[in-house]
Amino acid sequence: MDDARLDAQIWAETDERAMEIASWIRYQLGLMPQHVPAVRQFGEDAGPNLIPDAPSDVPRVLLTVVLSVRGAVPT
Repeated sequence: MDDARLDAQIWAETDERAMEIASWIRYQLGLMPQHVPAVRQFGEDAGPNLIPDAPSDVPRVLLTVVLSVRGAVPT
């Protein structure tokens, strides 16, 4: 088993839209253990957190998740 840490940064027109997209991404990644046999577990490490993109001040959300993945023996 190994843990893959994924950071997603989402930029959008508004804070609300950025959070909406981040929530959808978190939901989809959370489904991976059900649909991808190598992915055994999903965990949230941080976020989603609103972090404006300086100096442009564009709404941005950061989300970090961990996927526990079981490796396969190459054939």
